[in-house]
Amino acid sequence: MEIYRDVYKLAKVTKLNSGSTHSLFYFPVWEVLVTITLVPVLHGCIPALPADRVFAATGVAVKTAVLSEAQTGIETLDILVFNDDMMQKLDCWQRFEKVSSDIFDTGSMSGNKVFFGCANPTFGPERWRSVGSLSGLYDIKADLEHEEKDTPLMTGYMRCNAGSKGQKLTMKRLSGEVVLNSISCDFRGKPYDGEKITDIKVYLTNVNASCSICADGSVMPERVINSGRLSEHDLEQFYEPDILCQDIGYDIDKEVKYPHIHLWAYPNNSEVESPGTPFTRLVIEGRIQGDVWYWPIDINRDSPNPGISRNCSYIYDVTITAKGSKDPDIPVSFKEAVIKYEIEEWREKEEYTVSF
Repeated sequence: MEIYRDVYKLAKVTKLNSGSTHSLFYFPVWEVLVTITLVPVLHGCIPALPADRVFAATGVAVKTAVLSEAQTGIETLDILVFNDDMMQKLDCWQRFEKVSSDIFDTGSMSGNKVFFGCANPTFGPERWRSVGSLSGLYDIKADLEHEEKDTPLMTGYMRCNAGSKGQKLTMKRLSGEVVLNSISCDFRGKPYDGEKITDIKVYLTNVNASCSICADGSVMPERVINSGRLSEHDLEQFYEPDILCQDIGYDIDKEVKYPHIHLWAYPNNSEVESPGTPFTRLVIEGRIQGDVWYWPIDINRDSPNPGISRNCSYIYDVTITAKGSKDPDIPVSFKEAVIKYEIEEWREKEEYTVSF
């Protein structure tokens, strides 16, 4: 038995030894569906320490099943349960670490609840101590520098009655992804026709690196890194710098190459560019005849939902047709590159069956 305390509540969580049931749920590539089955038991979470310092012995337990894999693995999972009433106070919290199983048991008191899940948080468990109600979650920030590709931060919530069965909790990534799928160059009609682009780097600039874990919809940048250009200092702060910058280890010519470079950023949906709300850009940096040129591309600027949103992938195919800019913060025009892109939510995988 593990007991967790914060400044508002005292919760007791016990393991279940209930009979086996079978639940079918969908596990997308970038989206995790958590199946929650609620089973009556004698001991659950205790909302507060009684005056006589004795735990009450009533409640229900919640069994949560999560299927993970290498691409979207779950290493740490926090589940917070809130009362679904006017105050929405915290009922209980449990953290699972070094996850090796697809099945998790947690608990709550009976009644209408809001279940919130946070997989692979970029902060320690002490950060939850400030959360006394559902609204407190909006003050919890994630930092892009602490993200890891195999275990991205994902969050989700659902409402249900603690006595219901077969509920599903969808976990979505907080980050958005920019993909350079293919690249080539075609300098026909230019004095440098036939030249290759060498020493190529691909990175994001004007990146939002701090975000509420509950962010959704239109989100403005809170802390911008790689402001206007690549910053080696900013890169050094990352656990995995290739989240922000990668090299292409070969030259580019007329033949289309597929580097499949995947870069991450937190949401940035600013509609008007200003010093405080710069547009996030995909920058291709390379050399032609020994000189450095930049081809910056504004991410998703001709869409009803502009910029970068959580759990979305922006996939680019680029043909460079002229020398670029000498400034990595000046976007290229149609004269300098042919740019095609598509937007996808991360695709679902096949169905999986998990028994518990």
